[in-house]
Amino acid sequence: MRKTLPAAALMTVAILILACAESEGQNAGAGTTSECQPLNVPDIDRTGDIMHAAGFDVSRETASDGRAALVWRLDGSNATISVGAGGTNLNVAFRLGGTASENAVNSWNDDQEFARTYLDRDGSPVLEMDLDFEGGICEDNVRAFFRTSASRYGHWKLNVPGK
Repeated sequence: MRKTLPAAALMTVAILILACAESEGQNAGAGTTSECQPLNVPDIDRTGDIMHAAGFDVSRETASDGRAALVWRLDGSNATISVGAGGTNLNVAFRLGGTASENAVNSWNDDQEFARTYLDRDGSPVLEMDLDFEGGICEDNVRAFFRTSASRYGHWKLNVPGK
């Protein structure tokens, strides 16, 4: 009986190792990355590379304050992507001409998380979203953020400007 216990234990360990290896092989083909090299600070050039690779229409620009920025073209509009004032986040801002009512802005904000809309000095609607890098994030998170941002922008464009 003493000889069969170690053999059974070894067989169990071997089965678990094979099951884990098979599971990782299946996940590798599912479009997920098994390793993450965390991005700890926002970088405009790296963000532009990630967005280009994901199929987004984006170009590098220099903002009026001299800092590097990206212009994201989406659905006939442009968003400015810049590093936030604290240096730990990316800020995405869609600014549309025209008007929106305070009621439309407030109503939209009541139903949203992680995004905000407001009226600028000229009364034009602005949609802003932030991606926080504090603690590090993976490239998959960056791609997911911009896919989600595109979806929110579409919803916002239908429900706030001109309302």
